[in-house]
Amino acid sequence: MDMPAAKIREEYADEIKVIEANIKDIASGTAPRELYEYSQNKLDNLANRFQDNERLGTARYKLYELQALLYYFQNRDEDALAFIQQAIEVKGSSYKRAEQLIEQIESAPADTDVRKEHTKKDDSHHKDNISHKGVVYFHRSPLVVATLSFLTFNFYSLYWSYKHWRSIRLSTGERTYPILSAIFQLFTTYPLFKQIRNSAQKHGYTKFRKAGIIATSYILLFFTMNAVWRVEPKTTADFITFLIFMVLFSASVASLLAIVQRAANAHNISVLGERHKFKNIFVGEIIFVIIGLIIGVLAIVGTYSSVGTLGVDSLSSEA
Repeated sequence: MDMPAAKIREEYADEIKVIEANIKDIASGTAPRELYEYSQNKLDNLANRFQDNERLGTARYKLYELQALLYYFQNRDEDALAFIQQAIEVKGSSYKRAEQLIEQIESAPADTDVRKEHTKKDDSHHKDNISHKGVVYFHRSPLVVATLSFLTFNFYSLYWSYKHWRSIRLSTGERTYPILSAIFQLFTTYPLFKQIRNSAQKHGYTKFRKAGIIATSYILLFFTMNAVWRVEPKTTADFITFLIFMVLFSASVASLLAIVQRAANAHNISVLGERHKFKNIFVGEIIFVIIGLIIGVLAIVGTYSSVGTLGVDSLSSEA
């Protein structure tokens, strides 16, 4: 019979508190070298017991956070950054302690007396029992992605692209510049699609192979839609034709994003496990979709209004 979930969480929390207390002593600068080794061994044992225990859920982020802190005080900044980024992914969102550690690593690496005093000479042979899982992409239902993209006439793709580049940055530490990458999709779409394809294929997902073709099709449709928006229909029939083309283009773009998102999800599930609870409500997404819907409605109304204006102008000229 398995141990009750409440008992497991209690035991896990108690073990975590012990290691946290040890790290506080290490941070004071007075801890002996043996405390590092003791804390690392204790964390390794804890990881072996609880890292894959789904009943702990996102609480397992503490394993990655503590490993990051131990590495930080051993001047292993690159490893510390990788593990604190993984802690953010497992937790599902950023948090104050993680942001503080990242800022300390990036602004002033290895510049404190505590960190100078302790080197990594004895840790180069240590093999991590807590495995760094690597890149994790923005996780969203392909149907939701396709629907929101379609309803906003692809305006949603800006948010979608931003979230993927941001997820890559958080999980790997790469400088992806999410906002700029989302704005300049002409240059970043193929690299993003290719990276997602390669990641998914490493885990056996083979339904997304032609990243180049998908990316090229997406870019062509994207710019075609922008061109169609600039067309001024002269009659109601022209307006209906315009609307049909916009619906078809939007549906095509939405289907391409769904293909890529399905591959990204397959990779994420392979990395984090099928029972991992992915976040499914994003405030930024809701705001972005509302803005996209407003812009789309106003654009359609404005285009239709121009039909009436052009018709009146033509009648006036004939008179």
